[in-house]
Amino acid sequence: MTPSRTIKAAFGIAVLIVFPSICLASANVCEQPGDTSQLSLAYYHYDEALVGEGVGRTRPQLHEFDAQFQVNDAWAAGMGYRYVALGLDANTLQTNGHLHTAFFPIHRRSADGDNSFRLSVAPAMSASSNIIKNPDRWTSDAFQLLGAVVWRTGLSEQAVLRYGVCADSRLGRYKLYPTLGVDWQPSPDLRVELVIPKTRLSYKFSDTVSSSLQAAPAGNEWHVSSADFANRSDVEFEAILLEWTISWRIRDRLSLTARIGRLLDGEYEATLVDGRRVRASVEDANRLGASIVWRW
Repeated sequence: MTPSRTIKAAFGIAVLIVFPSICLASANVCEQPGDTSQLSLAYYHYDEALVGEGVGRTRPQLHEFDAQFQVNDAWAAGMGYRYVALGLDANTLQTNGHLHTAFFPIHRRSADGDNSFRLSVAPAMSASSNIIKNPDRWTSDAFQLLGAVVWRTGLSEQAVLRYGVCADSRLGRYKLYPTLGVDWQPSPDLRVELVIPKTRLSYKFSDTVSSSLQAAPAGNEWHVSSADFANRSDVEFEAILLEWTISWRIRDRLSLTARIGRLLDGEYEATLVDGRRVRASVEDANRLGASIVWRW
């Protein structure tokens, strides 16, 4: 085995050990990371939705895992995993319908008074399960480099200007795009984030209960293969997610969140088994989810 294949195999084994068989969600480092070490698990169930004409109906299920380890005030590192089972009733795509994304972020932060700077990078692998399980089938198309360079400048005691550039697949195809907006906290309980590409309104009802309403892109891109590896292609998905959440802090370091959302303007761009490249719209669909977070 060549050194490059040995490295690929070791990476694949590490992915399967760290993220077991729980192994359509975005993976990105554009969002501001938390200030503490934490672990989180989430599960989402989507309503059945029609995908274009002749593609089929889909009933996706989504599993998420995230971990962040705060090394010190300047450095943090972590890992994330997204697994979606498309649940197509007639799988006409060049994939088995099991799509995985694993990424490993590193954050470097610095602050000077009301101003701060963050550099985040995360090597990522995004592919169908039959590719991930066979390192000999890995190519550069299955890998991405997620990134973010973000500055924050204080405008007042309540408002912060956030601006920079990010790189990921949350808009569908992997691309570089700007992030710009204002983070405004008019009171200790109310926070408004008017930021491109994610906008959020959050309110703290008490020391243990809080809620939020947000809108954000929910796309991703995967390198996939047919079952016999005869055909390879990329599957791209883009959509807007509207979501309401309510969170309970069960203990000082443990919180539980219920999530109700709706996926809007969804669209796949994919290759069918007959070789046709198609863009297929997806019916708007509701989703229900729950997540648990442990901080330390």
